[in-house]
Amino acid sequence: MRLWNSSLVLAEERTYRRDLLDSFRRFARGWNISDTHYWTSVGFKAVPFFAIAAACGGSVVLYTGQGKFHTSTKDTLDFILSQAHDTVDKLDDVSGYLSAAKNVGVDQVMLPQALQTRINDLQSKINASSSTLSRKTDGNARKIQTVLDD
Repeated sequence: MRLWNSSLVLAEERTYRRDLLDSFRRFARGWNISDTHYWTSVGFKAVPFFAIAAACGGSVVLYTGQGKFHTSTKDTLDFILSQAHDTVDKLDDVSGYLSAAKNVGVDQVMLPQALQTRINDLQSKINASSSTLSRKTDGNARKIQTVLDD
């Protein structure tokens, strides 16, 4: 063993690393933690391992983040679908109420034909809106789900 800068130097004979501060020459001064050349040679030797560890860590973070994003997006999609289906159900209920309302009569007196026609027109518009909302929502949900599953 040899003392270097009043420090204990270990494994001087077994240390084979390149020294970045010494034009990439072989570092041959052992394990001396007080020597800046020691630290640069250790760092230079460790760079590929740190890069691999960072890539693996980054992959894990991305994978985990992607899973959380997928779950969050799916939950949002499910909520939107639920709300759209509730809206379609309510529109269908209103259409049913209108259908029942146009058949209401008091003492054999029915609603005037003009009013029944307006109710029919409104009912047709509500049914068309309900059908369009249902069709578009389901179609968009399938497209979004396909993207999420890929």
